[in-house]
Amino acid sequence: MQNIRLQNIEFLRFLFAIIIVLYHGGFATTDAYLAVEMFLVLAGYFLALSMERNPEVKSIVFIKNKWFRLWPLFAFAVILGGGNLYDLFFKLFFLHATGITLKYKTFIWFVGPFFWGMLFYFWVIKYFNLKKRIFVIAIITYMAYVYLINYDNGNLNIRNTVNLGFSLAMLRSLAGIGLGILLYHIFQVLTISNTQNKIRFVIISLVEIGIMFFFVDYMVFEHLKYDNKFIFVMFFAIELFLFINCQGILSKVLNNKYCGALGKYAYAIYIMQALGFKLAEKINFGSVLVNQLLIIISLGVIGYHFIENPIYKKWRIKE
Repeated sequence: MQNIRLQNIEFLRFLFAIIIVLYHGGFATTDAYLAVEMFLVLAGYFLALSMERNPEVKSIVFIKNKWFRLWPLFAFAVILGGGNLYDLFFKLFFLHATGITLKYKTFIWFVGPFFWGMLFYFWVIKYFNLKKRIFVIAIITYMAYVYLINYDNGNLNIRNTVNLGFSLAMLRSLAGIGLGILLYHIFQVLTISNTQNKIRFVIISLVEIGIMFFFVDYMVFEHLKYDNKFIFVMFFAIELFLFINCQGILSKVLNNKYCGALGKYAYAIYIMQALGFKLAEKINFGSVLVNQLLIIISLGVIGYHFIENPIYKKWRIKE
C-alpha cells in the first residue's frame, strides 16, 4: 500500500465532529450519531498503524500519552459542566458509560469507552502475534456488531447498561476500534495501481463523491431510511480505503494542509460542544445554527491551543 496520506482523513474527522454538533443542536437527523462510529473506526485504524511503526512502545508510555491527550480538556469541560461529586468522580476517571455507573446520557459519553477500548486493543496487539491478534479481534468485532445490530433492530445508537453491568457503550467501542484494526490489515493486502488511468480515476472519483454525498445527505437531511445502520460502517470502510490511496478527485482535493489542519480541532470541538450550546443561548449572532457553530468551533480552537495541545506536549512521553 502507498504511504499514508493523513490530510484528507483529518478533514473527515472535522466533518464528523461538525455533524455530531449539528445532531446535538437539532439540525441533523436522528441517525447523525453514526459519525461517532466513524471516529471509532479511524481510531482503530491508526492504533494499528502506530503499533506497526513502533511495536516496542511500553504500556506506561501508551497509557500516559493517551491519558494526557484526552483528559485535560475533558476534565475542563466536565468540571465546568457541574454535577454532583459522585458523577464527577466517575467521569474524571473515564468510568462513565462503562457499566460501572448508570450515567451514560451525556454529550461526551464517548470518551470513557474510547479510552478503555483503545487500551484493551493496545494490549491485544502488543502481546499477541499477528495471526492470533487478527483472530481474536475478528471474533470480538463480529460478535460485538452482531449483538449491537440485533439489540435494537439495526440501530447502533445504544449505550445503556444491560444484563448485570454489560455496557453497550463499551461494546460499541470494541466493535468500532476492532473493525478499524482489521481494516488496517486488510488494506495492507489491497492495492490500487499508481499508473495513470483516466477511466479508473473517474470511477474512483464518482465512488468517493457518491459515498460522501450519501453520508451527508442521510445524516443531515435523511431523504432515505435504512433499518440496519451497519451499512454506513461498511460504506465508510470503502471511503477510508479510497481516501488513504488518494486517487480520486475528492480525496486529492481534500489532501492539503488547510483541510488537514481542521482535523486537529475535532476532539476539542466534540468536547466543548456542551459548553458551546450553553453560551449560544446567551450570545446571539442571528441564525441559531450559525450561532452555535461559530461558538462551538471557536471554543474548540481555543481549547485545543490553550489546554489540549500544550498540556499534551508538556506531559507526553516521547517514544
